[in-house]
Amino acid sequence: MVETLATALSIAAVVASFFWFVHRRIAERREMGLLERYLAAEKSNPRFADDTGKRTVNHLMRELGFSQEKILHLSNKSGKVKRTSRRREDGMSGEVLFEYDEE
Repeated sequence: MVETLATALSIAAVVASFFWFVHRRIAERREMGLLERYLAAEKSNPRFADDTGKRTVNHLMRELGFSQEKILHLSNKSGKVKRTSRRREDGMSGEVLFEYDEE
């Protein structure tokens, strides 16, 4: 009886873990699509004359409601989000910029 219960609980834990994994992957894919679509729209609809569609992590945090960690994670996973950096006056790397890359 105890062995049967232990086996059933082990199987239930594996099934629950699988469904949690699938749920997280679907959520990540949805969030990645949201980031990619937002950056594509920003690039195709410039706000001013020399707007290249590059956005800072703070801008994306404000507009999309994602954490800095999530934006960095999604940009690493995505093949369509390109990261660059803006140089400061002293020549060092400043802010990280994100843009949609069609390639």
